[in-house]
Amino acid sequence: MKFVDSYFKAVSAKCLYQDTEYREYELPRDVDKELIERPFYWMWVEASGQEAQTTQLRLAFTQNALERENQRLQEEHTKAMRQTPDDFSTFLTGPSRAPKAELLDYGSFRLDKIFSSVAKRGQFIVCQPSPALQKARQRTLVPWLLCNGVTTMRCDLTKQMWWSIGVCLQNGQIIPAFYEQICHLEMVPVSPSRLLSHISLPLDEAMDRAMREQERLIKQLPTDWAESAKQRFNTEYDQLNLYYRSLRTEDIQQNEELELEQSRKIESLAKLYVPTVEVKIVQLGLIGLPAEA
Repeated sequence: MKFVDSYFKAVSAKCLYQDTEYREYELPRDVDKELIERPFYWMWVEASGQEAQTTQLRLAFTQNALERENQRLQEEHTKAMRQTPDDFSTFLTGPSRAPKAELLDYGSFRLDKIFSSVAKRGQFIVCQPSPALQKARQRTLVPWLLCNGVTTMRCDLTKQMWWSIGVCLQNGQIIPAFYEQICHLEMVPVSPSRLLSHISLPLDEAMDRAMREQERLIKQLPTDWAESAKQRFNTEYDQLNLYYRSLRTEDIQQNEELELEQSRKIESLAKLYVPTVEVKIVQLGLIGLPAEA
């Protein structure tokens, strides 16, 4: 719930109502397009120039809150219908239904859409400490390149490790776990030109240094997981060979078909067991920090 509150605050969504384990938000137009699946509606709005109707999300974070708020919404709807006289539009469309809240938990469609929106909006950031912090320290800002990413070690099992590296754009200094060093600072957006005017190290070279550092750190990781995967592959490979050897006959055509089938299964085993390491950058940032932050 705190995460969702932070997200909607960041995208300037208006909170219309809140209660224990429950929120109602009015979505800005750009957020509506990211969270609500109605592409044909937006095509019609933009083609016709009509005023878009804003979406109101009603989010419950527990089952108790969902049942409580749905009952409240039903009661409010019933009361409003009693106070509204019948009109011709109601005759055409039928009685309206009470709005309903939706449960937001891990695996829910709406939370997945919020995660996707966060990942998209947070790919690139440019920020500096808040004015109060900057004024208190009275130091010139030093530009840093922030690289946040994930390393995936994959075989028949998968393990992921999140990492962060910072590269100083003035002297090339490299700091591992950079995000952990600065996450306590309150940040505010800043113009990229203000920070880029102070760099001595080009961004592409800083990026290369960050990736070389990450490669160095990867080489220091234990390799027992890869060795175990190779052992499991060899065991499966031997069993597969033994199985197909037992199927061989004097029929040459049948043996050729068996060999082809065996080759396909060995290829599938290799894809499953052969260890690989994948590195993916999920966020880049241009960060202005006081000289002794």
